[in-house]
Amino acid sequence: MIKPKLKISLYFFILIFTLTISNTFSQSLKSEIDSVNNMPYHRIVSNLQTNMKIFKENLKKAETINYKYGIAKTLMNLSLVYYLKGNYDENTKYVLRAIKIFEESNFLKDLAESYGVFGFQLKRRNITKAKKYMQMGINIAEKYNLLLPLSTLYDNYGVVLVIANSIDSAIYFYDKSLQINHALNNLVGIPFNLNHLADVNTLKGNYKTALKYLKQSDKYRAKEEGDYGRAENLVLYADLYYSMGNYEFAFKKYNEGLTLAKKISNNYMISYCYDYLTKISVKTKNYKEAYEYFKLFSAYKDSLINVETNSKIAQLEIDYETEKKDKQIVQNMLQIRKRNSQLIAASGLIIFLILLSYLVYRIQKLKRERVKREFVLNNKLKQAEYEKKIIDEKLRVSRDLHDNIGSNLTFLISSMDNLSYSGKYSNIKDKLNNLSSYGRETLSELRNTIWAMKTEGGNIKKLVLKITELKQNLGNQISDINIELDDEIQNDFALSSSQMLNIYRIVQEAVQNIVKYAEASLIKISFKEIPTGFVVTIEDDGIGFDLNAAKDGNGLDNMCFRCEESGGQFKINSSDKGTIISCIFNTK
Repeated sequence: MIKPKLKISLYFFILIFTLTISNTFSQSLKSEIDSVNNMPYHRIVSNLQTNMKIFKENLKKAETINYKYGIAKTLMNLSLVYYLKGNYDENTKYVLRAIKIFEESNFLKDLAESYGVFGFQLKRRNITKAKKYMQMGINIAEKYNLLLPLSTLYDNYGVVLVIANSIDSAIYFYDKSLQINHALNNLVGIPFNLNHLADVNTLKGNYKTALKYLKQSDKYRAKEEGDYGRAENLVLYADLYYSMGNYEFAFKKYNEGLTLAKKISNNYMISYCYDYLTKISVKTKNYKEAYEYFKLFSAYKDSLINVETNSKIAQLEIDYETEKKDKQIVQNMLQIRKRNSQLIAASGLIIFLILLSYLVYRIQKLKRERVKREFVLNNKLKQAEYEKKIIDEKLRVSRDLHDNIGSNLTFLISSMDNLSYSGKYSNIKDKLNNLSSYGRETLSELRNTIWAMKTEGGNIKKLVLKITELKQNLGNQISDINIELDDEIQNDFALSSSQMLNIYRIVQEAVQNIVKYAEASLIKISFKEIPTGFVVTIEDDGIGFDLNAAKDGNGLDNMCFRCEESGGQFKINSSDKGTIISCIFNTK
């Protein structure tokens, strides 16, 4: 049976796998939708009927994955197709749907541009609504400081206002567009703004202002690589002078513009220049030149008609080639979709295998951890059994010592005391007293050993209590030395039986040495807590001794050995003011 944790892990992996596959497919489809929506303008207008089908199919895909941005952009493309086909009802329906999505999804740049496009499309049908929608786009672009869309909106709004015969307002918005393009250093947009301003000022009769704008435009046209902009400016100069009645300057500019127009093979501009050169020649009564220019104008006009005819034939050829290309594109898209599906399936399989491998690895890891835990637990059980046997053995030995050796020593001491009190053997009384004292000391040592063996789970508090008993016993025997015991330990440090016995023996040995050799009046035993553990100190105010001379003594060596065996650090300092013995235990 699979454990709950493994079930959760498995469900989690399946969820991640499903989400990964879904996300990969969704991203692939989004890229495909965006690619269709980014179709260039010339491709859209080349075959409206075919592209309408492509965009409708694209709309279905975007709706399938609820791709809001893709839906709205496709709707805008469909609205353009219907506008170019002259189906204005469908154009309006699709553009309003796109605007609604842009607004709900907070796509502000696209929303502003969509309002502007729709308003510009309405300029020849409903000038009031055209102005309304363009103003809505301008308001959004102004509110969120969308400068590049705003420059286009201002410029197009100026065109709408010229159609509405609001020339002064058109100048105002052309000027605002120009200011933005200057701020953005938009070298393409600036000369168009200047030419629009020149055009509307010419309409108003502000010829000096129009001339000023054209001269500013010339500076930007001079930096352009092609000659089209410069040719257009020359023709605009000619139109301006013609409107002013300055036919001499107009004649000169039309000829200069004609030269550049021929250089770039712009037949429409060539025909336009010949037409106005004819008109100027008539106005100046130079009828011979007028006749020659009119013949050239007619020739280029016929050429334009032929060009238009050839363009229609070429357009039919383009439509045919486009249809073939569209079929090829559809086939390529099907192949791409098939390849994408294969990649998604392969990716999914790889991810599934990775997740499966991880799951197997996870199961094996949990299994190893379980075996490891069982092994550790078994070792702990064996260790506990072993320790229990040791404790039981210690208790048995302590009982034997107490029951056998202890009772024998007690009987021995009692017998010696009885003999001593009887007085019959006065010559051996002193020896019996000595033997009795030695027996009592031996019995006391035996009891201390039994206490340490029985106290397996000891601590510092129990040790202090035992040393308190030692202090009381010594106090009864020694009257001329004051013994103090100072316990400043707050934490309850755990001690083993051997540690307790060793520390007890160190204190006992030190006190006995002080009593025998130090000539002290005070013995101070202290237990103090330090940041790393605790320290036991035995201190006296005796005469001290030479540490170098005492190196061979067993007493100091025994104390040092017991301290280090218990995990402590032994230190001793002696001077004529007394001796300090310390055993430092670092337990943290």
